[in-house]
Amino acid sequence: MLRSLLSQNWKRIKRSPDLQRNIGSNAILGLMLLVFFLNILTVGLMLDRILKSAAPDRDPMTVLNGLLLYYFLTDLLMRFFFQKVHTLSAKPYLILPVKRAALVHTLLVKSLLSWFNFAPLLLIVPALFSVVSKEASGVAAAAWFLSLFALTLTNSYINNYLRHRLTTNPIVASGIMLVLAGLLAFEKYNVVSFAMASSALFQLVMDVPILVLVPILLLALAYRMNFAFLSHHLYLDEVTKLRRSRSVRDVFAFALRFGVLGRLIGLEAKLLVRNKRPRTILFFTVAMLFYGFFVYPTPSFANIDLMLILVGMIVLGMFVYSYAVFAFSWESSYFDAIMTRNIDIRTYLRAKYLLMGIMTTAAYLLSLCYGVYGMRIVLVNTTLFLYTMGVGAFVMLYLATFNRAKLDVGTTIFSQQGRTGFHYAAFFVAIAVHLAVFVPVRLAFSSDAAFVALGAVGLTGLLLHRRLIDLLGRQFQKRKHVMVAGFRST
Repeated sequence: MLRSLLSQNWKRIKRSPDLQRNIGSNAILGLMLLVFFLNILTVGLMLDRILKSAAPDRDPMTVLNGLLLYYFLTDLLMRFFFQKVHTLSAKPYLILPVKRAALVHTLLVKSLLSWFNFAPLLLIVPALFSVVSKEASGVAAAAWFLSLFALTLTNSYINNYLRHRLTTNPIVASGIMLVLAGLLAFEKYNVVSFAMASSALFQLVMDVPILVLVPILLLALAYRMNFAFLSHHLYLDEVTKLRRSRSVRDVFAFALRFGVLGRLIGLEAKLLVRNKRPRTILFFTVAMLFYGFFVYPTPSFANIDLMLILVGMIVLGMFVYSYAVFAFSWESSYFDAIMTRNIDIRTYLRAKYLLMGIMTTAAYLLSLCYGVYGMRIVLVNTTLFLYTMGVGAFVMLYLATFNRAKLDVGTTIFSQQGRTGFHYAAFFVAIAVHLAVFVPVRLAFSSDAAFVALGAVGLTGLLLHRRLIDLLGRQFQKRKHVMVAGFRST
């Protein structure tokens, strides 16, 4: 029975309409994943050199083991947001004479077939040969590898259990982030060294290989917990019911003071926080605020103009460039209803623009802390902030009018549903929009003059934002029937 269910699942994947329909976008995504996996593999092959360069006075094996605790906590956090839970795939079988135990085992085995479980092997396996095998016997190295792989799979089942028990409660994710931040703070201020504890634990597994049974037992326990929970809760009404989220009426009540515009902004914000796919973009927006800490401290990167632009786009414009390209697709399931309401198009577009402005302004204010690496970074980010809101946001809204693919806001960000090659091209358009102003001025004068030009053009766009919204309204009027037809057909 288990083999038959897994075979049917494989056929469902091969026959998926999204796989057949979006061949171009799937090819682009496959290429991006290939590059990503090759980067992981390269890091794994060079891990010995990287560890020696980062900590020349310490043993690479000790440094590597000390990072593993933080790795598994970060892995659990990433899984919580992005790893898919396959409970709904069991729905068609619940009304068939299929043994519940076989169905639960199928779901649990299927959850192992995630790239979250196999991508780490591209890092662990090279590390096994480049770092571990140089300082440990074959038995010790095998115990180290098995313990890491068992803990990786354990994380997968812990994530499933948390998601089943608590759905996508942001309190859980926030708790994991706080634990991770607390561990890093304790490590930095020498309160408690969890890196030393992590190093000692994994070194103990290498010294006493029989202890590899502990991670394996943890994996078996996590599997048993999931099996017991699903066996008692895998019913049609529980699988299909939606989580009753706490009302956010009070949270956005202030928006109602601004009339129709405030109400539209509130609805956009509710869509953002209540649905999985846009909420994931919100998480990425927050996470990318810390990206500068990995780039700005390195002088070889911080002095490259193109790098400053790319990092600034990621830190400040992550929300604009990932959210605005789907500006109308987010509402594709009820776009017909919106078009029948007596809402001024300019007010409708302005609500979307102001929401992007709120998010980008918050990101800019938080990015001011990068001033510790030099005032030039603050000035560059200021010009990029002006350009993002004065030019970039309008360009992305304009491109969004050409998007005709219906979007399911309940899917994950990695889903190809509603995504085409157009969306990947939009990112390169966003970069080109910046370079179109920066490069000519940079070649004619200097990099400082080029950044000033970016800021000046962005400020002009901000001052003329009402006029630009009027132009967008005309474009929207031309394209709205095409978008409606596209949303209906897909």
